[in-house]
Amino acid sequence: MKTKNLFWLSAAALLMTACTNEENSPMNPSSMSIQFNAGIMATSRVSNGAWEANDKIGVSMRGDAITATENIPYITSGTNGSFTAEGTALNFPDQASDVTFYAYYPYSADKLSGDNLTFTVDGKTDVLYATPKEVAADAQTSNTVELSFKHALSQVKLETTGFPEDIEVTISETSNEATMNITTGTVTASTATPTSVPFVATTTNTYLAIALPCTSESKTLVIKSMSEAKQWTYTFDATFNAGYQYAYKATATPNGISFSTNETTPITVWENIDTTPENLQNPEESEIELTIAQWLNGKTIKPNLDYAYDWVASAEEGVGEFNPAEHFGINNVGTGAYGNWSKELYDALSKSSITFTYNEKTGELTATSVDNGTDKENITVTVDDTNKTLTFSENPLTYNWLFTNNSEAKWQLAAKQADCLFTMQNLGSVATTELFANNEVHMSYYSSNDSKYLVINYVVAE
Repeated sequence: MKTKNLFWLSAAALLMTACTNEENSPMNPSSMSIQFNAGIMATSRVSNGAWEANDKIGVSMRGDAITATENIPYITSGTNGSFTAEGTALNFPDQASDVTFYAYYPYSADKLSGDNLTFTVDGKTDVLYATPKEVAADAQTSNTVELSFKHALSQVKLETTGFPEDIEVTISETSNEATMNITTGTVTASTATPTSVPFVATTTNTYLAIALPCTSESKTLVIKSMSEAKQWTYTFDATFNAGYQYAYKATATPNGISFSTNETTPITVWENIDTTPENLQNPEESEIELTIAQWLNGKTIKPNLDYAYDWVASAEEGVGEFNPAEHFGINNVGTGAYGNWSKELYDALSKSSITFTYNEKTGELTATSVDNGTDKENITVTVDDTNKTLTFSENPLTYNWLFTNNSEAKWQLAAKQADCLFTMQNLGSVATTELFANNEVHMSYYSSNDSKYLVINYVVAE
């Protein structure tokens, strides 16, 4: 009896010992995939101050007693900073040992080499790194690891007052590429080509750019207006620290332009500046030499019916030039020998227009035309800046009932000269600035059909 009781007592003791060891031992790491909760110091990204769905980070797990697992992509489905593996997840080592996690944003499958992440300097990409997270062997009791991210770059904010609505803002950078050490967050500009990066318009008159950290570096900030064909250039000495925002304000007044630090706006999403940057004054104002495509961007061109001509050369009628005031003036349309023809032409031209769109990034100029009530979209336009001519991928007008055998069709820009009429001319020697003087640029169309020509001058619609 005593032997039996001793047996049950020993079994109970063994069971209690097993339970105690299980409660105090690390979890079995191979049974649980690791996920990450990622916060950002200063709680900001360049856009709205939070992670966004489908944001992706790269995570590496290293340790003295394990084979490192490098650059595993983790993705979030929302804004709470919870990241799960996009593919195969990380697990703690089978044999419990100390590990350290390193992470960065945004994830790249091929730009991380060892500790160094290469990235493009584009003014809008926010590069982050996580403080190295050590998890000791006896602390591996949860599959959730907390990460704290920091900004590796700087942010420049510009508020503008009194400038045209179409301004574009850029700031110079010493390189178009840089590397970040994912263990320390140190950023180093490469020896690649210097570049200018654009600001992103976040709200009306407010612009943000992500810049490389720097110490006593000459920076050039440019505000450009295509509508006024002007730009304002500011050169200053900058010291930008990682994780800090530097706020400036540019004001245009009838008396000139001023540019200074903006010390009154509270900075809530990035850390406040720890030093006051040098005030910037005396901007350099200069004219922009626009290309024809740049000048045409956003403009709608309509026929000027007072300058429409018809030349007719035939055995029956001889050679003559019709007076536009007589045949195309609004009070005379539909009268005279060619009244019906002039009435049809006038009605068609009254409804027509051509609108141009220029993509500065791709260099593509396209046109949309309204022709007697019929729209044509995405017409490709090729510009010959030397000869001041435009070639359309398809005829923007469909007046084929006026021009049979339309074997020659050409559009040409023409500038007003003194009080001369806007007749066809060779513009190869006309400077672009002269061509655009006083906004008086006209576009003419002509077609040949057995010595019959029609010239319609188009002017910029007000």
